Amino acid sequence: MTKKGFTLMELLVSIFISGMVMLALVAMWKTSSNHTAQAQRQTIIKNENTVFLRKIYSDFISSSEIICPWSYSKGGASCNDGEYISVKEAVINPENRDQLMRITNPICGASNNAWATGDTLGNMVSRCIKPSYTIYVFDKDSMQVYRCKNNFLTENKVINISTLISDAHSFCSTASNRENIMPYVSDFSLTIPSDSISELFIDYTINRDFGEGTPPVYFKFKHFLTRKGGA
Repeated sequence: MTKKGFTLMELLVSIFISGMVMLALVAMWKTSSNHTAQAQRQTIIKNENTVFLRKIYSDFISSSEIICPWSYSKGGASCNDGEYISVKEAVINPENRDQLMRITNPICGASNNAWATGDTLGNMVSRCIKPSYTIYVFDKDSMQVYRCKNNFLTENKVINISTLISDAHSFCSTASNRENIMPYVSDFSLTIPSDSISELFIDYTINRDFGEGTPPVYFKFKHFLTRKGGA
């Protein structure tokens, strides 16, 4: 009885078919792996965006006044330079729009206000909540959005807005005072409608390259924040 084996041609054909199947499986695996990795990278950016949005919204809704340095100097409603300052415990002086007026704090009581009693600044600090500001600065060169928070206290009832802006810029120029809350930002803008400070529109783009031969992740975010009432 003669045993039949594979001919050379049959062997070559089977190797070729097996190779094609393996190539198809590898391509499918690679495509699936790339999609999974890209989805994971997108999730990272979305999570970072959520943290950023919570911080800026928290500062926004708890503020007593909103200041955009660009709009203050140009008279517009848009923070074109990507800066935004939220102020607590002070509002714009109705008698002088270039000044912030400290809010009389319930915890202090009228009799404990330094400007009303001539009390010393040191005693006032120990009894009263300090006015504070939080400034958001977009640095296009480093593609970062920074958040800087600081207290400000004056013996006077009012403080010039230009002074506050200058102090905030000086404070935020020190790296140790900056908190990097959003990296890989290619553009960033904030807009406050001219007739209301209870609304804030944020528009920014994330363009992050994860390296390793993977395509960059590009996201365009637009958020419209509102708060009840207004300062």
